[in-house]
Amino acid sequence: MPQNIQITFQGGGAKIWALLASVEAIQELEAEPNPILKVTRVAGTSAGAIAAAIFSARIDAKLIREMLQSSLGGRIAGLFPSPAKLRVLSLVARGKPLWDEEALGKELAGLFGKKGMHNLEDLRVPTFITVANLNTNRKEVRQGKDEIVQALLDSAGIPFCFRTWRGAGGSIIVDGGLCENLPLEELIAEEKMYGPVAGISFNPVRQGSPKNVKEFSIALLDTAINNSVERAKQRLGREATFTTDAKVGTFDFKGALGKLDEAYDLVKYEAKEFFRKFVTKPQRVVGDPWSVESLEFMRKLGKVYKAQHLTPVSYEYCRLFVQANSLLDKPVPDDVHYTVRIRTLATPMYCHRVALTESPAAKTEAEEAEWEVFGPEGQKIQTIHLPIIDEETRAARELLLFFNPPLPANSGPFTIHFRDRVPELTAEMRKGRDVVGWTTKRAYGTIGRIDLVLHLPGRYRASRFEGRVGGTAISPQELANDPGERGTVRIGWRGENVDPLARDGAFFAEAVVET
Repeated sequence: MPQNIQITFQGGGAKIWALLASVEAIQELEAEPNPILKVTRVAGTSAGAIAAAIFSARIDAKLIREMLQSSLGGRIAGLFPSPAKLRVLSLVARGKPLWDEEALGKELAGLFGKKGMHNLEDLRVPTFITVANLNTNRKEVRQGKDEIVQALLDSAGIPFCFRTWRGAGGSIIVDGGLCENLPLEELIAEEKMYGPVAGISFNPVRQGSPKNVKEFSIALLDTAINNSVERAKQRLGREATFTTDAKVGTFDFKGALGKLDEAYDLVKYEAKEFFRKFVTKPQRVVGDPWSVESLEFMRKLGKVYKAQHLTPVSYEYCRLFVQANSLLDKPVPDDVHYTVRIRTLATPMYCHRVALTESPAAKTEAEEAEWEVFGPEGQKIQTIHLPIIDEETRAARELLLFFNPPLPANSGPFTIHFRDRVPELTAEMRKGRDVVGWTTKRAYGTIGRIDLVLHLPGRYRASRFEGRVGGTAISPQELANDPGERGTVRIGWRGENVDPLARDGAFFAEAVVET
């Protein structure tokens, strides 16, 4: 099932081009055959409100991009001319806005009118739009029966630019960014029902010291808004905020049109990657939970596992991938990735034991480990983890992952991804050779395939694997598509239909590391 999430969009004027790229990324993720996410509610301010409404109306962001690259872009840029300094002073003194919002309102009315949508309740996704009421000095939220175009114009009513104290009628409504430029309250209050909140935001543009009235006024506004956004980000959490560099000023709409090519595609790609990770966040353990006083309890858990849960499963595929960072000029912890694809047999599978990687050379354990489990349709399966110790090996530090819910009998395949970060794991390879291997303890029948893969710094171009228990080298062409750092040397060794009863379930090869 897709993960329900809510999204809040930051306001930013001409930076809306980056918001549209993010909207397109989310629309494509929702349209995948097996979508990983579903957006249940959105909120936005100013340009963020417009982006949120476009998403909620199910207007194709790709189409908006194409329209902006043609006639619409020129019309939008023409709505914001740069008036002469004397004219600015004259308009401000007389309480007249610099620009007329009527033309912008017509463009928005045409956009949503084609979809037959006039009020916010007509949108396909519940939408909350933030405005600022100067009469009450408070934030207000437009929703439900409020008219779409008027709500968007109110939220984007930048003081002096679109709104002043004259001609405002009863209430003076201006840009919601004065109160909350990354609106959270309405979404966070209902996270249990509608899903976690993710934010789409921008890195602040650092300005120099203001030198005139205009720059001073902009600096005042930016300082207030940026600090509001930073507080919202801290509350939301950096891991829940997609932050990008829009690299245009708030009113630089001509500059924004120039971002609709490669820059747009880059933001779209980054947004996709962010939201994929946001909804499939791996579970994690950091540090050393085994260095506590409950070691005896962990040994008992190990006994319980062997007595009650050591049920056989069918292994279709196993993969060990190591990024040998210990061989860098400035070593950092090695990245170790395990992947297994299994099927259950006649008995349901309640848990799975994973041994954390240890370095014989430096006697160090993983400083960080994370994992994900997926079902046959790509759905994420949650686990409850407990640290255990196998009393037969004593030094072995393991995690027991209880599946929630248990994996049914005669089902699958289920895929488990596990990652360690281990200091000095590949340090022995500095001497030219080391053994890389995979051990399986509960396999039923032969293991379909086992891959051992090493990524080495570029200077080790002559490195290779030499088989110790059979197997064949993985071709360079196949390894070229392997994700990882560019410029690395990639070597691999493969075993097929491996007998887990031979050599105590171990399949291994010797890595010969040469420059």
